[in-house]
Amino acid sequence: GIVNLDQFTDETGRLYAKYGDTVRVRLYFDEKLATNPIVKIGNKEFETYYTEESSDLENNSYAYYLDVAITEELGLSEGEIQFSVYGIRDLADNKGRAYTNADITYSEKQEYEKRFDKVILDNSNPVFVGLEEGGVYNPAVIQVDDPSLKTITVYHEDESYEVENGYVIEETGKYKITAVDEMGRETTINIKVDTQMPTYTFNDGTIEYNGVYGILNLKLHDENRIASIVINGTKLPHTGTYVDINDGDAYTFQNGTNTVVVTDNLGNTATYTFVVDKKAPTYTFNDGTVEHNGVYGTLNLKLHDENGIASVVINGTQLPHTGYYVDINDGHAYTFRNGLNTVVVTDNLGNTATYTFNVDKTVPTYSFNAGTVVNDGVYQTLNLKLYDENGIASVVINGTQLPHTGTYVDINDGHAYTFQNGENSVVVTDNLGNSVTYTFNVAK
Repeated sequence: GIVNLDQFTDETGRLYAKYGDTVRVRLYFDEKLATNPIVKIGNKEFETYYTEESSDLENNSYAYYLDVAITEELGLSEGEIQFSVYGIRDLADNKGRAYTNADITYSEKQEYEKRFDKVILDNSNPVFVGLEEGGVYNPAVIQVDDPSLKTITVYHEDESYEVENGYVIEETGKYKITAVDEMGRETTINIKVDTQMPTYTFNDGTIEYNGVYGILNLKLHDENRIASIVINGTKLPHTGTYVDINDGDAYTFQNGTNTVVVTDNLGNTATYTFVVDKKAPTYTFNDGTVEHNGVYGTLNLKLHDENGIASVVINGTQLPHTGYYVDINDGHAYTFRNGLNTVVVTDNLGNTATYTFNVDKTVPTYSFNAGTVVNDGVYQTLNLKLYDENGIASVVINGTQLPHTGTYVDINDGHAYTFQNGENSVVVTDNLGNSVTYTFNVAK
């Protein structure tokens, strides 16, 4: 066998050595040899010596020893010290075969006679594999390379505990890890474990109402840097400790649900969803609306937004009406004016729509055709030309509905209608429901 004379042992009884220690190779034969065997350790050969003191002649046990100082010059690799034995010849000139570490055996008749079968050369401090000072990991797998590793101790916050090689740290925090070998050498590293997902806050300009966003400006953050951002399946090129994703700038969020997947450099991934509403408020018409060719005589609006209307401004006037549905009926909530009317509607998310409506509340007018004869406001002959830019829909004279319609309508006495002596009532209504009554005194 082989032992370290400096007696570095671990709990399993194996021996360890470092440069400068002396190891002893112990050989036992059942007869005395003619020559001392040769032992090769590393790249050098050594002759053993016979020791009668360690021999047991009564039991035919003859001891040959070799004491060798372990030095760098032997060219040994760390790990089990390899040696071979040869040059074995007895007094009858019989030659024995060569032996190596694989042939070592030992007996344990008594505990003090125990013969160790290997010595481990360990001349280096423990080395952490895959971990380095100041590193950040998710998770941290503790792996120490040392042939005589004795203990690994983890220090976290106010506690410490011993672990085995291959132990995995998954809890976020700061850790000190110390590895000690049988030689008493130690290596300590300080690391961080980060299993926290990237987070987000909102940048200025974000508009939110009841968990829905009209404008979504995000600030993504991870102290170990963001490595990947994928929004609605699209990978963005942005990375860093802080990343601004402002709507319409770094990315334009879509209407509806938006999925943001953020991964940091340690592989921690967070998935966030945001509901975005960029739809402007809409409108429909309430009952009573009168329209012809895109022009309105009576305009009754029902404004709607699923996230609530916050503001209605008509022709520069702010109305007090808000809600999911807002009725703007002509002459009630607001009286629309002749001509163009501008309705600006904004919801609670800042989405704004501007609608314009052309309103005509002007009643039909009249002028006189040629042949009209009048004296002091009394008509002997009454020839009328009725007019409305949106078209005359109805002419009723003295209770009689005439069939005449159009932008211009000629009512000449004795042709379209024969006016009666006395007062004549002419009721004219246009296509938008604007109606007017004119009276004419006729004397024939």
